[in-house]
Amino acid sequence: DAAGFTADAEVSQQVVVQSFEIESLRRVRDLRPDLTLTYLGSLGEGFDEEALDALAEEVTGLGPNQADVDEALIAAAHERCLTVVPYTIDDPAEMTRLLDLGVDGVISNRIDLLVPLVAGREWSPPCG
Repeated sequence: DAAGFTADAEVSQQVVVQSFEIESLRRVRDLRPDLTLTYLGSLGEGFDEEALDALAEEVTGLGPNQADVDEALIAAAHERCLTVVPYTIDDPAEMTRLLDLGVDGVISNRIDLLVPLVAGREWSPPCG
């Protein structure tokens, strides 16, 4: 039963469900509203504030393409209490650039390169 896969409260706090399909995230939210949901996808240049408002009603985080991430997107997302965790960054220079901009996390295949860059950095959720 998919709805019970993280019935343990301690485990559910560690689960992040990510999808490129907002409808899939809606189904998960209906089954398990306690889980963290992240919408993955390209928001494009000049992201739409209304689209962010709508996403903030449905998910707790954004997983944008790294090329779409800038200070304006991060600020707009954080104003809506959305985390920003871009994908998939395997280059240490790009990891550093994004971390310096203020992303909340990084999706990477190269954890060995990411961990030293994150060590010692302070982080707090966008809305406490």
